[in-house]
Amino acid sequence: MAIATSENSKVWLHIKRNWWKIVFLISLFLPVIFYICNFSRNGFSDNPADWGTFGDYIGGVYSVVLTLALVYVTYILNKKNEHNKERLHAVKEIYARISNIESDNINIDDINHLVKYVVANKLHLRESIYRQLIIMTDYYKEVAIDKSKIDIEKEAALKNALKEYYNE
Repeated sequence: MAIATSENSKVWLHIKRNWWKIVFLISLFLPVIFYICNFSRNGFSDNPADWGTFGDYIGGVYSVVLTLALVYVTYILNKKNEHNKERLHAVKEIYARISNIESDNINIDDINHLVKYVVANKLHLRESIYRQLIIMTDYYKEVAIDKSKIDIEKEAALKNALKEYYNE
């Protein structure tokens, strides 16, 4: 019985991931099936006017379906664009905050504000960039305590990584 449950959950997971394909296929074939069920008793017509009527029906139904699909695609693209804008803003702000932290005169409050901002924007950052930023905030805290631990190459590498991520 455990196998059947596992297979059922795989089927439901597949359906859940591909629900839009199923809705699309149903909306594609359902109007034609309704038309055939309703008018099949009359047989196929040789009259072009009947085919024109069928074309009007199909065009009217599919224009609504296509409009709904395009509205959905527009919504998804707009949502993705908003997420991208938020990501770019977060990276730009993090870069500016890192640029304000100078190795010569590090202020712990600036580092703490940077950490809070990085954590608050974790959802907008790639995991590797997030980890690198957390490591760098620890580095800045070490440098604030001991100036001999300054590593200009490490700081430049982080700034370059942020620039690359921003320009993706």
